[in-house]
Amino acid sequence: MNIYIGDYQSESFKIDIEGKLYPNAADYWDGNYLKALILFEIPGFSGRFHTNIRTFELGSFLSDLNNINTNLKGECVLSNVDETINVIGKINDLGSMTWHYTLIYPSGDGTIIKFRFTTSFSVINDLTKSIKSILSEWPIIGNPD
Repeated sequence: MNIYIGDYQSESFKIDIEGKLYPNAADYWDGNYLKALILFEIPGFSGRFHTNIRTFELGSFLSDLNNINTNLKGECVLSNVDETINVIGKINDLGSMTWHYTLIYPSGDGTIIKFRFTTSFSVINDLTKSIKSILSEWPIIGNPD
């Protein structure tokens, strides 16, 4: 299962979800971790690295996407606790989505890669479907209390 943002030509960002990091954990903090492979491609450069993302981080991104789709304005944010992924999508004046990426690997003092690209607004529907599918397979467990 994956999350894909791109134009299917020269610019793309993809998260391949590989499964649970702690498959036997049933608590909110450990039970919601997913293993992920990040793949990105921009003109003249591409990269890939492994990181973790939590289901409730995906849930927050999904909520942002739903708000954008409903209100036709605003921004959506996908970031993880390790700070290896920070993706911000904003509707621009032409009705397209501009995506700003900050990727850090390894977490902490690793290499920082920043880039941005624009896609059509229609990617919102595909993103929403992808995240719903992932959260159906690996639902948010418990609550932080």
